Amino acid sequence: MLEDIVAYKKHETESKKKNTSVEELIERVASARKPRDFKLALSEGTISLISEVKKKSPSKGTLKPDFNHLEIAKEYARSGASVISVLGDEHFFGGGADIVRKIASDSDITLPVMFKDFISSEYQLYEARASNADAVLLIVRILDQSTLCSLIQKTKELGMSALVETFDESDIKRALEAGAEIIGINNRDLETFETDFEKTKKLISFIPEHIITVSESGIHTREDVQLMESLGFDAILVGESIVKHSDIPAKINELLS
Repeated sequence: MLEDIVAYKKHETESKKKNTSVEELIERVASARKPRDFKLALSEGTISLISEVKKKSPSKGTLKPDFNHLEIAKEYARSGASVISVLGDEHFFGGGADIVRKIASDSDITLPVMFKDFISSEYQLYEARASNADAVLLIVRILDQSTLCSLIQKTKELGMSALVETFDESDIKRALEAGAEIIGINNRDLETFETDFEKTKKLISFIPEHIITVSESGIHTREDVQLMESLGFDAILVGESIVKHSDIPAKINELLS
């Protein structure tokens, strides 16, 4: 599945370039609002929550009927989230750059916003910053080392932060060598969609203490959050269990209290 998604995204990016050139995106970047401090938002106080705006997924289908991206993001902002993650992909996850822009530009939302997509080119970074995103997701598994290094550097030049996602010890080593300052461990393998907290317990020991750490996926209960706190994670990324809940503020309160 991961390989298919990445192949589709590369083809999609080439198609986008025909409609909107890199030069046009750079012009939009110049007029984008000042980036917010994503890294600081993840390192303040107790464990921070990255709440994800996600309409659907390849494995679960549509997560919630009558999905209103902006209203859900506003509810996150009012209910205790530290950061909002928004899917930049439309085809597989029901998001899009325009949706990121609406959320990141709304006057009621002052939290940092992360553009979450399967990024493999600078074009996508410009697209993210032009959408007023403050951070992006970079997945180690889908990038060669040279590209990973250059994308992290370019992200910094654009004033954004990079959440660098890993799945195993080799990924963590590569992320550190590439200069990652924020490293996520995905508890769910995107090839098998299986969640394994036991693997996460082992992997976090390979990340130095000065690196901001994020536990991603498969977090559903207060007990899950407490486990991640006990392991030393600075933040958690949660989407499905919040989106699907009938009372979003209550679910966020449950996770964080």
